Amino acid sequence: MKNLIILAAIVFGIYYYSTHSGATAVANEIEFDGKDVIFHDEVFATNWTSKTKTVTGYVREINQENMSIMPIVTYSIVATTGDYSNPDKVEIKHVRHGYQLLSKQAAGKPKGSIIIYHLIPLDAEVQKKIESIKIGDNFSIKARISQSGKLKSPRAVYQLSSYEPSEYMRAKMEKVDNAAYQLILLVESIN
Repeated sequence: MKNLIILAAIVFGIYYYSTHSGATAVANEIEFDGKDVIFHDEVFATNWTSKTKTVTGYVREINQENMSIMPIVTYSIVATTGDYSNPDKVEIKHVRHGYQLLSKQAAGKPKGSIIIYHLIPLDAEVQKKIESIKIGDNFSIKARISQSGKLKSPRAVYQLSSYEPSEYMRAKMEKVDNAAYQLILLVESIN
């Protein structure tokens, strides 16, 4: 009987931890009213694209974000093409709240592109799919994209992107050499 109680406590603890902590807890409480993201009755505003876009890429890095700094962004993905996808040519290191790129090529600049996506899951089901993405995967995400790169709440402004809004419209991931654009995505689904 004692072993059964211990087993039940462990199972309950795993269930509770997986549904009430970190990114999953955030995903369980996110609401989207068609314009703004709402979390714990706090509105996080940005100017999302009016339609869902499909974003694809190769995963060089994926990391859970520090949600005390960015309260509703759960993960970041470093998506690459060309030389940036090859660890023998470009090393990508996660450092504190960003990434460091180290080119290993003898001469010339790496060819290809690199874009960092900051992910906000629309719900817990999407969050579980985000958590299943691994380094080396190709991914396809349907999401709305912040056109300003900022999330504004009554308490703070979170600047997560390093590009001007119009640049995203001109930049296609496969055509951008040596770019390190950062985009905020409100993830609706993952294929």
